[in-house]
Amino acid sequence: MKLSIKSRQLFWIIVLLISVVSCIFLGDIVGESVYYFIDGLVITFLSVMLFFNIYSLKVSSNIKIVISIGVIFRVLLLLIASFNIGGIGAFFNSSDPMDFLRVGTEYYHGDYHDYITNYPHIIEILFNIFGPYQFVPRLVNILCWYAGVILIYYSAGKKLYGILEFYLIGFYCLLPMQLWVTVSIMRESIMELFLMIGVVYLYRWHKSGKLWYLVIAIIVTAPSVWLHAGCIAFWGTAFLSFIFWNERNLKWKLVSIKSGVLIILLLMSEVIYEKVLAKIFPEYCLTLSFSIKDFTDRPYVVGNSDYIVGSGVVSSLSEFVLSTVKRCFYFWVSPTPNFWNSLKDIVVFCIDSLPWVIVFYIMYKLIKHKQDSFVINGVILILMYALVYAWGTRNAFTAIRHRDMLSGPIVMMIMYSIPDISQKIHIKRNSVANEYR
Repeated sequence: MKLSIKSRQLFWIIVLLISVVSCIFLGDIVGESVYYFIDGLVITFLSVMLFFNIYSLKVSSNIKIVISIGVIFRVLLLLIASFNIGGIGAFFNSSDPMDFLRVGTEYYHGDYHDYITNYPHIIEILFNIFGPYQFVPRLVNILCWYAGVILIYYSAGKKLYGILEFYLIGFYCLLPMQLWVTVSIMRESIMELFLMIGVVYLYRWHKSGKLWYLVIAIIVTAPSVWLHAGCIAFWGTAFLSFIFWNERNLKWKLVSIKSGVLIILLLMSEVIYEKVLAKIFPEYCLTLSFSIKDFTDRPYVVGNSDYIVGSGVVSSLSEFVLSTVKRCFYFWVSPTPNFWNSLKDIVVFCIDSLPWVIVFYIMYKLIKHKQDSFVINGVILILMYALVYAWGTRNAFTAIRHRDMLSGPIVMMIMYSIPDISQKIHIKRNSVANEYR
């Protein structure tokens, strides 16, 4: 969309007027404060700029509408959550977000006695810049989400026209848990953005074979791992991609020198640990031992808060392996009803799982058409995340939150792979694109 000089001037005048009116409105709600005036100005200005940017993208009108709805929902929910408009803001202010806010506020005031992950340090930095107002980290989450939209746009070659692209954009923009996370004081939006940046460099390594792209992918995802150790699953994905991707022939290869070395190291891991590492670093290494009971006998595993009640109690290695496989499957799709804790869990988990089932089917079609598809990295990432979180997820709500954090990276991997199968799955991108030019 191109604007003439007069149109641009009119646009900026409208932005300024809306910003001033909104600041006055916010001032009436929260009291007169120069910080609120400035922050209100920033919120409104950035919101309008998001809409301006959306309608400058080379995408179909339907996709523009979907992205716009995603922005509108998030801005409205931001105001509701921050100022408890209508008395329903408490839904976005549950225990986890409020704990992050509390500790972040303590850090802002110089009290560092408490610790719950590294995310409160991010809140502290934001408060030092914009003032101690809870809508600031919420706004940052929305901007991180929209940055993800732009990354998806570029991963699709700056052309989003087909039905498949429409579904994937809607999947990323309108997943209920994604809406909740981006307007709550949670870390997932920031973590997801860095993972999506990592996907960009993983793809560049996949196509060029240049190892330094893979190194960059590891480096740029380090903030995600810093915020939550579970994101190390991405590093595991990059490592396995390095092992099984032949960067010379640009094909997946299960049997190679690298995979052989990996198998040998795995077989010798116990010996290497006890005979080498334990002697070199005795103060950091304990005797290698593993107790299934110690690992699984925890309140959140065997208690009523578990989202697959009854599946966490194991007494042998074989039961542990089978239970882990089952929990990995349940982590991504809806468990059978007899393993549910409540009817609410069934409804929420099934509603959120159905879009993922469709995404899995799309990935299956991609791989079926081209076995060397980049989206195989997405399959590895999904498996790695399931393994990491299978025994560390306390309830259905937490499981949904963790897995939906991968919606952006998975959508990007699919977008990168679409050009190879556009005709196979009946996406007539060029013909559809011409209708919108």
